Amino acid sequence: MSTDKTVEQSVGEQKGQGISRRKFLQILGTTSAAGAVGCTDKSQQILPFVKKQPDQIVGESIWYNTTCSECSAGCGIQVRSVDGRALKIEGNAAHPVNQGGVCALGHSALQAHYDPDRIRQPLKRSGDKFTPISWDEAHTFVAGKLKDAGRSAAFIHRDRAGTLNELIGSWCEAHGAKNVGFDPAHQGASAKAAELVYGVKGVPTYSFDQAEAILNFGADFLETWESPCEYARSWARNRKSDHPARFFHIEPRLSLTGANADLWLSNKPGSEASIARAVLAELVRMGRGESLSDDVRAQITKLVKGVSLDAVCAESGVSRDKILSAVNYLNDAKASLVLAGGAAASTS
Repeated sequence: MSTDKTVEQSVGEQKGQGISRRKFLQILGTTSAAGAVGCTDKSQQILPFVKKQPDQIVGESIWYNTTCSECSAGCGIQVRSVDGRALKIEGNAAHPVNQGGVCALGHSALQAHYDPDRIRQPLKRSGDKFTPISWDEAHTFVAGKLKDAGRSAAFIHRDRAGTLNELIGSWCEAHGAKNVGFDPAHQGASAKAAELVYGVKGVPTYSFDQAEAILNFGADFLETWESPCEYARSWARNRKSDHPARFFHIEPRLSLTGANADLWLSNKPGSEASIARAVLAELVRMGRGESLSDDVRAQITKLVKGVSLDAVCAESGVSRDKILSAVNYLNDAKASLVLAGGAAASTS
């Protein structure tokens, strides 16, 4: 307001005498400069990169190829970075596992990176609460604990690769600690089952596109189980074929995979193993498994001995007709697939 008044007074003082175009522009420039100075935020500073990447242009996007580490599937992804900040994740179409797809966990990696509630400083547990401490206090505390623990110390972390894994390994070696990689979503039960059946311990890969009948005990392969991007693509090929598989899904809750099944068998939690034994008993009764060795057949006979389908139906809450329908499709199929959904459906 005061600046505009100054312009009016200056023009008024020269009224009658005439004002030149140059004088008018000088006054107008002074007014603009005064307004700009009043709006300047001196707390912000724009500094150039001290040492930027050779291929980096300010404000331009750069795509980096990398591997998603949110689960053990190892999908190939591309990360869009602007001025050193990751802003978008997309699948790498040239990667053999996901072929351009990204699951919900992969997309959530950015949220975890920029989460405002993430831990930003060392925390020390005091009772049921965690109290922030300085880095010097944290170093002193950890060093004392490592000295007292001796060789029984362990560094537990999610499986890492590359430089970070080498750094963790060097740190553990220097302090005499064990380097323990732990993935809460690891398919340990599936690997153990493969070892018992095939003699090789490892997580197998399933070809959904080649199956004619699928019986699934809670494996959410379209959302979170093992390699959802890979299996979703294989499942899509099956559904688009001339002879799509008949899909039975056994699970207490209706997951994304269960919603895509031809028939969802809602069972009581913990009854999956009983249903599996009942299905196996019916298949043996129909004459399946005659080509198996005598030792394997003896073990199967022992496993299904005394299994009553009516008792299993009462225990699981699944009707007899639904279980027999799954059994009949498995019996008629030339290529069938039976899945177990990880730790939730595993048993000793």
